[in-house]
Amino acid sequence: MDGIAKVINIQLPYNADIFIKSKFIKSKVVHIEKIDGLYKAELDNEISITFDENGNWMSINSSKKLPEDVIPNIVKEKINKLKRFQPEYKNRNLDVNEIRKIINSYRIIIDHYLEMHIYNKG
Repeated sequence: MDGIAKVINIQLPYNADIFIKSKFIKSKVVHIEKIDGLYKAELDNEISITFDENGNWMSINSSKKLPEDVIPNIVKEKINKLKRFQPEYKNRNLDVNEIRKIINSYRIIIDHYLEMHIYNKG
């Protein structure tokens, strides 16, 4: 079975459910998978979120721009610095399409092509 739980009524952990309801107010969960203790929720707005077993988000992916309030402040600060100090990015929106937590850092994809690793100092 390769670690895939084939359960018809998979429930997200409480923290994951609260995260979706507070950050994606107008969206509905259309599909949930549980694979090796991780939960993957797909929303009706083309966003997919992976959570750990405690309901903490690990990655958020979208074909469009992610909502501002799901992007950590340190990521927003680094994008603003990039726009300030790199002339080729100065007048661009630089939309975040994917964000992934990796131990003490974030891996982000901007405008579907620019990958950045941002280290969290705390």
